[in-house]
Amino acid sequence: MKIINVSLPAKIYRYSTRQHLERSLNLGEFRLCPASNYTVQDGGSIPGTGTPRSYLLVCFSDYFSDALFDEFQDADACLAITNVHSFSERIHAAVEAALPDWHGIEARVSYGKHNQLGPVFSKPLTFQHQREFRFVWQPGKPVGQIAPVKVTLGSIADIAEIIDRPNDQSSAPLA
Repeated sequence: MKIINVSLPAKIYRYSTRQHLERSLNLGEFRLCPASNYTVQDGGSIPGTGTPRSYLLVCFSDYFSDALFDEFQDADACLAITNVHSFSERIHAAVEAALPDWHGIEARVSYGKHNQLGPVFSKPLTFQHQREFRFVWQPGKPVGQIAPVKVTLGSIADIAEIIDRPNDQSSAPLA
């Protein structure tokens, strides 16, 4: 029997604009995007090596760093989720209500190597400093092109907080 470790980190972080993160904190609003919406620095799609892009995901980091603000366009704040277990239950329930017959899982991303959960949880080694933790949903039946989906969990202020970007806008690079 093959055992796959999908343990949850103690905290997860989402870097974005304060405006979007306030909606996430107060309304529990999250936008799930198809993998094709994510791009690498050269403008190309993140490789999904052999995996169809028929899944939706929302990405976090399991690591807080001032330098990660520079990784995400216009990021001036960070949503810190302090109870990942509760958040996981809430987001899966919201997606299940919005997308019946879809299946979800969350796990850390593997960098520069194959992840046991497949290419959907794999990224090039170049991005290892992001320490990404993904929530992913796939339809039970094959579907055509997938559009982004917005889900609302209700306020998550009891399990999360917003951290503003430090005043020094030129964060030092990660070691």
